[in-house]
Amino acid sequence: MATAHPRSDWTTRKPKGTTALVASAVKYIAIHWPGSSGSLAGKSVAALLRGWQNYHMDGRGWRDIAYNEAMDLSGDAWTLRGHVAD
Repeated sequence: MATAHPRSDWTTRKPKGTTALVASAVKYIAIHWPGSSGSLAGKSVAALLRGWQNYHMDGRGWRDIAYNEAMDLSGDAWTLRGHVAD
């Protein structure tokens, strides 16, 4: 059975800021496959997500990980940035 993981299951790092998501302004969604080798399931998922977050924040200078949600190969959903804004 698939599990819905909250952000706290993979990180304790706070975003550097947020931007309000206005639902009426959303025209498209994108599904991104990172093409990572190895397993994108189980315990490795949290570590991979932290790595992507670190790359986005420390390497690119962004406020947080670039994605709102993720799904692993087991069908588990992971809240990344989420959809709630300040």
